[in-house]
Amino acid sequence: MLTLTYQERLTFHSDTYRMRSANRPAQLLVNADYDRALLLDLARRSTKTIPFPPGVKDFAIYSWLVAPDGSASYLTSPEPGDFGLRLDHSQGTATRFHCPYESEPLTEFCWQEPPPLQIFDYAGQIRTFDSTRGIVYATADVLEQEPTRTYLKLRPEWTPIKAANYGHGVYVSGRQQTLIGYLPPPSSRQPALLAPQDASAIDVTHYLDSLFVCYEEKIVQYTGDTEKTVLEPPPEHYFIGINVLPVDNQPLLCVLRVMQDYTARPGSFIDLYQLAPEQQQTTG
Repeated sequence: MLTLTYQERLTFHSDTYRMRSANRPAQLLVNADYDRALLLDLARRSTKTIPFPPGVKDFAIYSWLVAPDGSASYLTSPEPGDFGLRLDHSQGTATRFHCPYESEPLTEFCWQEPPPLQIFDYAGQIRTFDSTRGIVYATADVLEQEPTRTYLKLRPEWTPIKAANYGHGVYVSGRQQTLIGYLPPPSSRQPALLAPQDASAIDVTHYLDSLFVCYEEKIVQYTGDTEKTVLEPPPEHYFIGINVLPVDNQPLLCVLRVMQDYTARPGSFIDLYQLAPEQQQTTG
């Protein structure tokens, strides 16, 4: 098991309800209300604001795909429309791309080796991102490439939840939502990490051989056959997302929680916890 040591709290005076690794060291992505995103550098203690394009003031995020190389990310919305947003992390800009509303929604699992960026949708089909045409169905030659052929075998047993950091595997749910966990890349010899769930789990992450499963009312750590509730939210709060991020060579569990009163300000918080093997815990 891993021990959690509280380190710091980030506070947001906005409706911040999504959090993703930026696939760059010590960087997180979060939304700020519905018209911008924030790129948080936890090592430098800096924040870069990425405003959405003019006229996009109410963009609710359904899926947030982060390119494995950390250069960009892609947002889609559950609201009627024919576009998504591409965020350029280096330039700090956002542009529209074509994304047919009537098509199956995209999961948050993507990969790009070999190019182009490839994405699972919830029907088990592979999409690709084209800089001119936007989101399109993958061509036959793309479907014949690895690891695409292997990932296609995930369905129907497993449903992708999100890509692991830097594209190193995928988080999944499966067997009628009775299991949740992490599947390593096809070329890896690392074992899968799976844990039971009751279909109410909302997020998952891992570090080493420990799996963390996020529910609104608790976060549970699974290591081998050992299960332990490691965090519970304060009164009138609930958890909404988790991720493990390396900061200065120290793994941090990042926990996003929000107020039950969605009008409260500040209403969203990210709590940071240092992770360490249990036997290395010291007291001072």
